[in-house]
Amino acid sequence: MMTDARNRIHKVVCSGCRQTLTHPLRAIFPEDKVSVAAIEPFEKGIVSSVLDFGVRTNHFEHDCLFDLIVHLESMIGCEGDSSTFGCCGCTPKDKPNLICRCGSAVGWIWSDCQELQRVIFDNRATEIQIISSTDSW
Repeated sequence: MMTDARNRIHKVVCSGCRQTLTHPLRAIFPEDKVSVAAIEPFEKGIVSSVLDFGVRTNHFEHDCLFDLIVHLESMIGCEGDSSTFGCCGCTPKDKPNLICRCGSAVGWIWSDCQELQRVIFDNRATEIQIISSTDSW
């Protein structure tokens, strides 16, 4: 029996070194009921495409429609490039500012209080992996 994507648990990994970049995540879709607050894209433990997130929040987020967006507290194994920090958190400039432990740029982090806080992983530098299925639980 094939498992539905909603029943799978995922993680984001660096394409270069295979480092895990997130805690376990559940994929969500536009029709799923997920809270969207002004300072965070959605609850911890969830991953979405930027396109699907934009549909839920009714605004355009980023020009790479297939990048993955997660809550700030869902990321591990990477951190913001210190050259792009704002007064109270990280704000990206025109290039990715989220760096894997191996040194690869893997996405964008917004943590400054002036911005909608989130992490967007670059689909050219990361991959999403299925790590388990709730069908087997």
